[in-house]
Amino acid sequence: MQENDHEEPYLTIYLSAAGPQQKEIDDYIETKLGHEVIAAAPTAPNATVNIERLEQDTEDCSFAVIVMGDATGNAREQQLHEIGYCQGSFGYENVLVLRKDTAPAFANMTGVMYEVFSGDNIQSTFPRIRAEIDAAIARFASDDEVDED
Repeated sequence: MQENDHEEPYLTIYLSAAGPQQKEIDDYIETKLGHEVIAAAPTAPNATVNIERLEQDTEDCSFAVIVMGDATGNAREQQLHEIGYCQGSFGYENVLVLRKDTAPAFANMTGVMYEVFSGDNIQSTFPRIRAEIDAAIARFASDDEVDED
C-alpha cells in the first residue's frame, strides 16, 4: 500500500546499496513512497567503475540514494566516484548519502548530503529519505512552473 496520493511515481530513484539494506530501502521507496527504484548492480570491490553501466543505470533517474558503508581502498573510491557522478547528473541537492557511523565522511569535500545511521539500522534513515524526496519533488514542480512561463 502506498502512502502517497499519486498513482504514478513522480521520481525514478537510483539506489546503490548492498545486501539486505538494498532490499529494505528499495521496499520502502517503492512500497511506502510509491517511486520507482533502479538498483545498482553489485560490483566486485576491486573492479573499476564502469561508467557506461552507471550512465545506463541512471539514465531515467532524477534522484539518488547511496549507502556508504565501511568500504576501504578501491571500494571507497568507487563510492566517491558514484556520488560525484550522480551529483553531476542530478545536482548535489538530489543525492542523499546514507553513511554508516563507522564510515568516515570524505575529507575536504563539501556539498555531500549525509544521513548517518548506526549498525544495521538503515530504517532510521527513512524519515530523511522521505523528506529529501519530497523536497526534490517540490523543486522539480517549481522548475516546471518556471519552464511553462
